[in-house]
Amino acid sequence: MNEIKRFYIQHRKQILVALAVSVFVALIVVIILYVQYMRKKALIEQIKMQNTNLSPFQRDVVASAMAELEYWDGRKETDDALLDRLKDYYRAAGVNVDKWTKDQIQDTAWSSAFISYVVKNANGGDFKYSTSHSQYVIDSVANKMQDNNRGFYGYRISEDKLQPGDIVVYARQTGVDYLTNSAYQSHGDVVVKVEGEVAYVVGGNVSNGVTMKKIYLKEGYFDQSKNRDKYFVIVRKN
Repeated sequence: MNEIKRFYIQHRKQILVALAVSVFVALIVVIILYVQYMRKKALIEQIKMQNTNLSPFQRDVVASAMAELEYWDGRKETDDALLDRLKDYYRAAGVNVDKWTKDQIQDTAWSSAFISYVVKNANGGDFKYSTSHSQYVIDSVANKMQDNNRGFYGYRISEDKLQPGDIVVYARQTGVDYLTNSAYQSHGDVVVKVEGEVAYVVGGNVSNGVTMKKIYLKEGYFDQSKNRDKYFVIVRKN
């Protein structure tokens, strides 16, 4: 005990300085996190308020995606309070999960089921609800190529500027392109806002939750050179 006291007396100034620096750094981190949180909240409110020139489906699917983002509020799929929500996602994709265990529900990829839930809540009609993004991509691309006037068309990412309500998809394996018509691993997000050369997208099963991120555009089109995830298709309701 005496040794500790002597050490403190000898190094009191250094200890106090170190504590002050630690408190200051912690305070700066808290301020930064708070500012980021408030900016995110402000952006969410802006997105929720946008109505100009949006179709009813665009408004509804954006609202549906934003409602899920707020519902999760940074929580992870391992939170047991979210089990019923995950079940709802799978059911929207046509899967009977009544006999699934908790581990099955939490460990099975659910990003496409999330898209199915969001679209179904927006009255998506004959959207190809599925637990695989590739299924609704293949279906929408076929609709466009046949020009059959069914609800959703799939466009090459370079064909048009992004719009709120679009679903954008990238492959998670090699050898996939716009015309691939067999199942493949992929991920899809809902475009919730386009502002200048940036689009904001919401997706499920990202970092084990529901998250929003921004992607970069060039003159309104997806910019392949500035984005890590190489989206290759736009799925859009007619």
